[in-house]
Amino acid sequence: MNVHQIRVDPAESPLLNFQPTPVAARALDDDELTILTGWSQALAEAVIYGPECVETLLAPAQGNTQCRPKLGIPEPSP
Repeated sequence: MNVHQIRVDPAESPLLNFQPTPVAARALDDDELTILTGWSQALAEAVIYGPECVETLLAPAQGNTQCRPKLGIPEPSP
């Protein structure tokens, strides 16, 4: 059995001239992404373990709830 190391010629490497493309503006800020991830997890678990609860779980996700202002939680962004 033979082992041969392969190396790329740095002069021909496509990564040498790599220019990253500009990043698009974020659709969600960090807090919104965290909330969305939590809702997604809860929804996935509800679908598996309690499908009858899915509608109840989705209702507050639409916004305009009574509990958000009381808890100091902003309404979800569009």
